[in-house]
Amino acid sequence: IIQYRQHGRSRRMNVGEHGRLTPDEARSQAKVLLGAVEGGTDPIELRKAAARQKTFRAVADAFMQEHVAAKRKRRTEAEYRSMLDRHLLPPLGSRRIGDIRKADLARLHSKLTADGVPTSANRALAVFSSIWNWAAKRDEAEGPNPAVGIEKNPERKMERFLTVDELMRLGQALNGAET
Repeated sequence: IIQYRQHGRSRRMNVGEHGRLTPDEARSQAKVLLGAVEGGTDPIELRKAAARQKTFRAVADAFMQEHVAAKRKRRTEAEYRSMLDRHLLPPLGSRRIGDIRKADLARLHSKLTADGVPTSANRALAVFSSIWNWAAKRDEAEGPNPAVGIEKNPERKMERFLTVDELMRLGQALNGAET
């Protein structure tokens, strides 16, 4: 346990559990924490702030309810939900959003690419990036977006031709627009 005084108030903080730390390890951690206190940081408040930070799953669920369901098409919502459930939530869902690093996303992107779904790997990064940016606007995520700068897989451009039925509907729409 360390005890310190900050802003005229005496504070105590548990450094670690006896048995898990040797006395020398506990002393060195206590020195680091007390040094932070001297620098003006309150380690107890830092721990509380870390505990208040939401998990990626909680932020993603809020994103889906408050943003995607309200502002995007149903098809987009279904695709985002599928991407979350299949690729993003299993490896990242239980982690605090602030603890997710670029290396974690690069590993996930590489794994999805190796599993034979390079386009889905790119889409997973895009969905994560959207969630991060939305959370950052709400002060739930801090710092730069970890998905930025990860090299995407090359994608084949698709060329699609209209069917006869689609051409007929296009013609009818153009005739209706002229009149």
